[in-house]
Amino acid sequence: IAYCSFSSLEKHPLKYEIIYAETVDYPEDIIHKLKTIETAKTLEFILFDREYGTYIGTEVAKFVAKYKIFKIDFVASHGHTIFHQPHKGITVQIGNPCNIVAASTLTVI
Repeated sequence: IAYCSFSSLEKHPLKYEIIYAETVDYPEDIIHKLKTIETAKTLEFILFDREYGTYIGTEVAKFVAKYKIFKIDFVASHGHTIFHQPHKGITVQIGNPCNIVAASTLTVI
């Protein structure tokens, strides 16, 4: 998780500063599900997509509270890739953004 500042001026490249950052270790149950979700039944896959989104949002909320961050424009999340088969035109990420919003109360893109 990282809290960053971005700026750009006309005709100048984008500049950024990482203000706070930390790595969050996954709990064992999340690790197990990430390793096995690719072969799960549809309902189990959908439920874990939402569970994982809630997990992300909860961790973001903890991070925001820990560092006492008051101004956040948005949370950017690309999710966690489960399927990536570009030769078949398939890529699927989990981490439902609606659950991230619900758990963090922040705008998610």
